[in-house]
Amino acid sequence: MTVMALADRDRFAHLMRTCAWTFAKTMPDNPHHYTLRRTWEDPASFLWCAQMIWAHGVMEMFWGKPYTLLRVGGFKYWSMDPTPEAMDLINRNMVNDVRTD
Repeated sequence: MTVMALADRDRFAHLMRTCAWTFAKTMPDNPHHYTLRRTWEDPASFLWCAQMIWAHGVMEMFWGKPYTLLRVGGFKYWSMDPTPEAMDLINRNMVNDVRTD
């Protein structure tokens, strides 16, 4: 993990605020939202956000598995994919609501 520049943090937060989020209704034990790459008008911005999660996130355990999570603006962002380029969605939850057991 490297320190995220303030301009990058601001851009990431803006993109996360302005994209479309869907409630993950199939995961009632872990209520959260996700955004899909295919719904973004600019796929390059989605990829940039995915790269920011990988470059500046921290490894945390989530339901017994390690994931890279990025905290910005009171939310945690993560994906289940092996690389930023493979990411087709980004998950989001409030920092205090992410289950880690």
